Order: sequence, then C-alpha cells, then structure tokens
Amino acid sequence: FTNNQLHNTRSVESNRFIRWLLWETNFHAEHHTYPMVPFFNLPVLHEMMKVHIKHNECKTFVAQNWQMVKGGGWIDEQRGAVCSE
Repeated sequence: FTNNQLHNTRSVESNRFIRWLLWETNFHAEHHTYPMVPFFNLPVLHEMMKVHIKHNECKTFVAQNWQMVKGGGWIDEQRGAVCSE
C-alpha cells in the first residue's frame, strides 16, 4: 500500500462525451493529487502529469473495468497484496 496518489489511483482518457458527462473527473489521479484544480483544467493537468501516473494504460472505461475484473486483474492483485501482509 502507498499513499502516493500517482501510484494507487487510475486515470482514463476516454472520449469527449464521457469526459464531458463526468466533468473531466475521469482524470482521477490528477483530481486526487491536486483536488483544488477546477474540473475544466484537469485535461491540461493530465498532459503535464501523465508520464508520472503509474496506472494510465487504459484509454476507455470498458478496458479499465475489464482489467479490474478479469482473472489475474487488479482485484486479484490487490487481494494477493492484502493476503500476503
């Protein structure tokens, strides 16, 4: 476990409609690292921070959710990390 928001929070680029619908909070790592940044500036912050975000590999929510629930995915990884402590 880490308190580093750039290592334990995920961001998804997604498409323009989804970003609008979610008020750009699909940039979740950026939002949690700098919560006072207005939602309309999150895409700019994302461009500045994306090389530092550990989990930035999924470009859509479907892909992100699949990575979470598939066998050996993020849920299984977290379960293993908790069980081994």
